[in-house]
Amino acid sequence: MNMCRIYKAVVIFIVVITIFVLAEEITRLRPHTEHAALKLGSKAASIRQGIVSIHNSGWRTLITLGSSAPAIGKITVAHGKQNKGYQQALSTHLAHAEVHQYPMFLLNHKLIDGLWNKEAALLDVVLDQLTRSKSERLEWLMWVDADTVIMNKQIPLEVFLPPLSFHKEVNLLYTKDWNGLNNGVFFLRVSPWAMEFLSSILAYRTFRPDEELDFTEQSAMARVLELDQYGHHAVECPPQWFNAYPNDGGDPIVHYDHLPGQLLVHFAGIGDKTEAIGEWVGKLEANRSHWEMLVGSTNYEQQIMEFWDGLDEEHAIQQRLKEEKERKEKEREKEQNMKTNATTAKEGVGQAVEPHAQKAADRSNDPMRQLWD
Repeated sequence: MNMCRIYKAVVIFIVVITIFVLAEEITRLRPHTEHAALKLGSKAASIRQGIVSIHNSGWRTLITLGSSAPAIGKITVAHGKQNKGYQQALSTHLAHAEVHQYPMFLLNHKLIDGLWNKEAALLDVVLDQLTRSKSERLEWLMWVDADTVIMNKQIPLEVFLPPLSFHKEVNLLYTKDWNGLNNGVFFLRVSPWAMEFLSSILAYRTFRPDEELDFTEQSAMARVLELDQYGHHAVECPPQWFNAYPNDGGDPIVHYDHLPGQLLVHFAGIGDKTEAIGEWVGKLEANRSHWEMLVGSTNYEQQIMEFWDGLDEEHAIQQRLKEEKERKEKEREKEQNMKTNATTAKEGVGQAVEPHAQKAADRSNDPMRQLWD
């Protein structure tokens, strides 16, 4: 009887230990979202299954395949004092990702110091994607700052991408404001070019330590884009496409302010982001029909088509001017060569006649010839 009790006690002990070990292993393997700086709530947790990747120690990539459209992923970094506002903003991005089945990457801790975390996080994802086969990797990444709010989740990101017929390969879509480049929102093609581009930005302050970067990594990106190998493959887009602000910054010519139907609003340069984000999320939730509409109900498609067609037309004009310039230069060069050849031929005839005349003169002055004449 005692042996039976001892046996049962041993079995129970083994079962308890096994359950404890398994629980520890499961906790170790799963993303530690319960300790994350940014807690997403039950809605985000349900969306995260198959769409969003959140992990403190690295990235997990969950990609939805099977579409003939370019595969696009969204990526952001969110941590710090503005946690409540960032959580509200992120919820709008998750809803957008759910509608269009975009994988979304969130990093909620620092990889390196300051705002340079942006390029470091992007480079991490780009390198991971490049290790995959082309059929399994994303084609584009859309970077969004944590202080951006999706106001129209019905807008697909594919609408902004350059057409396949475009005259050159485009690897970066960006916008500018009154301060120059603003990299709060931009599109980056997953490619070796992107890897080199991001690496150049991250290395900039190391190799140019004496240069002042007023907007840190954003200024470094602007400087790197001045290099031909990067600038040639980047296209500046209208800010209202995907990087609109809550106001136009007082610029009477270029309008940056967000309008109903546009994709998102970016709270760049605003001090109390939590209050501003809360105000705009409140507007959205109070009257979604005013802000949200299908892309066909906006002027996005027409405006974007005209934009890319205009760039193609401008390129064609520049190409014709270049060819005309080269043609004229060749004609001038040919004409100059003909003149040079004619002058050379004339000088050659003169040089050929002159020796005969000199010989005749020499003979006339020869004393021996005079003696015998």
